[in-house]
Amino acid sequence: MLQVIRDRAQGLFAWVIVILLVVTFALWGINEYFSGDSKVDVAEVNGEGISQDEFQRAYEQQRLRIQSLMGGSFDPALIDDKRIKRDVLNMLVEERVLIQAAEKAGYRVGDASLNAEIQQVESFQRDGKFDRELYNQFLRGQGMTAGDFETRLRRAMLIDQFRSGLMNTVVVTSRQVDDAFRLGGQQRDIGYMTLPVAAFLADVTVNDGDVAQYYEKNRDRFTLPEQVSIEYLELSADALGQKIPIDEQAVRKLYADQSAELMTEEQRRAGHILIQVDRSADDKTVAAAKAKAEKILAQVRAGQPFESLAKQYSDDPGSANAGGDLGYFGRGVMDKAFEQATFALSPGQVSDLVRSDFGFHIIKLIDVKKPHVQTFEEARPKLEQDYRRHKAEEQFFEQSELLTNAAYESPDSLAPAAKAIGLAVNVSGLFTRDGGDGIAADPKVRAAAFSDDVLRGNNSEPVELGQNRVVVLRIKEHKQAVTRPLQEVRGEIVAKLRVKAAQEKVKAAGEALLARLRKGEDAAALAREYHTSWKQAGYIKREEHTIDPLIVNAAFKLAKPAQNAKSFGGVALSSGDYALISVSAVSNADPKTMDAATRDALKQAALRFYGESEFKAFLDELREKVKIVTKAESL
Repeated sequence: MLQVIRDRAQGLFAWVIVILLVVTFALWGINEYFSGDSKVDVAEVNGEGISQDEFQRAYEQQRLRIQSLMGGSFDPALIDDKRIKRDVLNMLVEERVLIQAAEKAGYRVGDASLNAEIQQVESFQRDGKFDRELYNQFLRGQGMTAGDFETRLRRAMLIDQFRSGLMNTVVVTSRQVDDAFRLGGQQRDIGYMTLPVAAFLADVTVNDGDVAQYYEKNRDRFTLPEQVSIEYLELSADALGQKIPIDEQAVRKLYADQSAELMTEEQRRAGHILIQVDRSADDKTVAAAKAKAEKILAQVRAGQPFESLAKQYSDDPGSANAGGDLGYFGRGVMDKAFEQATFALSPGQVSDLVRSDFGFHIIKLIDVKKPHVQTFEEARPKLEQDYRRHKAEEQFFEQSELLTNAAYESPDSLAPAAKAIGLAVNVSGLFTRDGGDGIAADPKVRAAAFSDDVLRGNNSEPVELGQNRVVVLRIKEHKQAVTRPLQEVRGEIVAKLRVKAAQEKVKAAGEALLARLRKGEDAAALAREYHTSWKQAGYIKREEHTIDPLIVNAAFKLAKPAQNAKSFGGVALSSGDYALISVSAVSNADPKTMDAATRDALKQAALRFYGESEFKAFLDELREKVKIVTKAESL
């Protein structure tokens, strides 16, 4: 099923899954540092609230994603917080609308599918197998419960299930594929020239009044936000654990104490064919589903390949493509009736029909892994890890108390606390309330650094950054927000105004030349008037890379020229230059030259395109029908 998710990873579902499975889980729970009341709702969808907690988590994650995409060029001052908040709220509303609609339509994600998905997450696997300890370590490290994680993953899978069900109803005809090939492979005979904006800069002057007016209207652009740098002490169980020596006798005692836990339970690998029918379905629907399942079972008994029948008939999209294979699982994972039937089979044996909450199953047992008790050497890595973690946690709780007391008793310095527990005082760079690097990337640290008590010169209270990890910090440097004086930014403003005026001039000149081209004047002669040249590029495709993409896009938007005539157009380029374009002829691709692989790829692309369009239209219609209340004052 993980591959299915990857294949379908786009739009809203992809965003939710990415949020679930990346390191930004570390941000969960931060809202308590931003808001005094975590129960306030920022919106309601049919009376169901979207909490400020949920909104704040999504908002911080979106900012982190933008920062990651921008890399070293990230500048918090350029971030439009209002737009980000509006987009995040809209995403959460749409998610809630879809969940409600999916549940109303009868879509469900069962425990078996959810467990199968979790067991296939690579981060939770050791040697290709699901490792519950890795799973639990992940949850502990992020300060989450299994219920939190599983609820969010279940909701994401539900949305994908609902979305896929809608998109799979789209049909694409051969004629539509032919048309897509004709247009996609179309070539156009074009010519063009560019008027450089630099040639118009010399004629531009900017007076002091224009500069002053721009400065007054855009003072916020020249305001440096409030900044601080901090000194901090960081205490973590992980760092403590790295210094703890291994006590061989204690580790061997752990092995003896954990012998029961070190036994791997029996694992069974099974495949199934599911004919879905709800428990609440009427007798006629149940009978029809059962009859269909019995017919398939008869085909299995007659020797037809189980895997082929699963691919053809199974209603479980997560396993059907794999021939029904569900992988290995132990007891307590699957539906009770499903589990009982599976553990009663021998390898290669096929069950009779099994009824569960999901419908009728035909189960084939593929393999059995017998219980196995790990030897001491096999278990040593985990035992040593457990030993170090236990000792580190003991030291962490002792030292965190010392850290808290020392920081409180000497509120104007971190030195006594550092000496008391043997930590080095670290120093950050300057950062703002909205972002920073290193330790300041964590919103909890920024919230503490800009708290009134810390800004007054006191040490902070311990700030929990994760499971068994805390920092205590104080201000090293504090810079108030300040607007840069006009004299300092005058050069920047003059440069901006000159370029803007030059762009207006070059655009006006380009539009005048365009009118002359359309009247029939010679393109080459017009180019010489502006000391440039007309380039005849010949036939180009949409993916032409040697010409500015804005010129290519504009050329393919122009109307098809009449015979022995040309179409003309103009476009402002991102450089500030202005381009004039002609199209002399248009040649469509011939669908007869299309091979089977290309036809299939185009069909799949068209299905995705039309499916996305249908889904978007459906979502818009849903939003019109539900009652949505947003509370801007809570953002």
